[in-house]
Amino acid sequence: MISLKKNISWNFSANVLYAASQWFIISMIAKLMGAETLGIYALGMAIVGPVFSFSNFNLRSAQATDVRDAYNFSDYLGFRTLTSVMSLAFICLLVFVLPYSNQIVEFSIILAMAKFVESFSDLSYGALQKVERMDLLSKSLIIRGVLSSAGFVLALVVFSNLVLSAAVLVAVNLLVFTFYDVPALRANNISFRFLLHDKKARQYWSLFKVVLPLGVVVLVNTLATNIPRYAIEHYVGLKELGVYSGIAYFIMVGSTLVNALGQSATPRLAKLHLQDQRGYKNLLAKLCFATLIMGVCGVAVAFFIGDWVLLLVYNEEFLGHGMTLVWVMVAGLILYVSVILGVGMTARRQFAVQSRLSVLFLLTIVATVFLLVPIYGLRGAVYSLCISYFVKLLMNAWCIYFLQKDSSYVVEVS
Repeated sequence: MISLKKNISWNFSANVLYAASQWFIISMIAKLMGAETLGIYALGMAIVGPVFSFSNFNLRSAQATDVRDAYNFSDYLGFRTLTSVMSLAFICLLVFVLPYSNQIVEFSIILAMAKFVESFSDLSYGALQKVERMDLLSKSLIIRGVLSSAGFVLALVVFSNLVLSAAVLVAVNLLVFTFYDVPALRANNISFRFLLHDKKARQYWSLFKVVLPLGVVVLVNTLATNIPRYAIEHYVGLKELGVYSGIAYFIMVGSTLVNALGQSATPRLAKLHLQDQRGYKNLLAKLCFATLIMGVCGVAVAFFIGDWVLLLVYNEEFLGHGMTLVWVMVAGLILYVSVILGVGMTARRQFAVQSRLSVLFLLTIVATVFLLVPIYGLRGAVYSLCISYFVKLLMNAWCIYFLQKDSSYVVEVS
């Protein structure tokens, strides 16, 4: 078994490179096509993202914490196949109903196809994470990030077409899954087979009941990211949406790093929860401290050189938004600690509790977004994030403390 430090190192490095590759795509869209085209990209992501986030049901975390092997990989694979097919069909219907241009419709459908293939790579990552082979899934993520960003930008330079560039993502995801992820699973004696019969149908239903709360949590988190985008597109416009999305991606970069820490530590936290409560608390505290330091550094950088960073990464359309970037990084700092506390709850398999808290969080962000964006525009969306993430942090911290004090609240899935 690879050590936790090596797993964190691999996963951290891979997520840094992957986040950088996605950021490269956003930066080049802004530089080559302008803020309005970036707004189309952001809107397409906002349409597709929540659907697949929910239908994925965070099976990766469910697999990683399934230390008692309640379900095998073929159960997860069959379930993922059914939900991903339904998600792709739903998005195809949805975009034809929504009052958007042909370019947005076409881009959203192609992007949904890319997410469809990506969902199977995500499933393989969960299986590899469970056996603590973060090195293998990290290599897959690095390959996928480098090829997808290079291919996307090359297509954008050659064709100046967002839809054709998105088609490259489909091809890259399919190639990486077929020629790297599947062999990696087989090398670790994980059989990649899809089975469907009466017994499996009952297993899928049982699995659905277990992971539904996880799906709600991920859906809420994705909606929390995208609801401000819906409001900005409605009240302010596509160009401003592009500016907001570019600035807000600084949070996503940090979240990627925090998630890397959390994903690497989740299997270990799950085992410590069952075997060593003191070790569980100590590891969780160390993770929270690390993310807090990272968040403080982000705020400091934004405060001192925010405008210069925005000009360097994007273009002149982003100048004058330096203080917006500062508030974005404040929201990020609060979010990062909250995410780690959520990882601690996931390791305890407190899925139902997390889903209830997520509903309260969603109500908070909806109320604040539609109150503040019409008044303050882009800055209002960022203020909404700060308020909502702080509410989420308080709720997660309270639940972690309460669950530690009351062991009867621990729910194990056998």
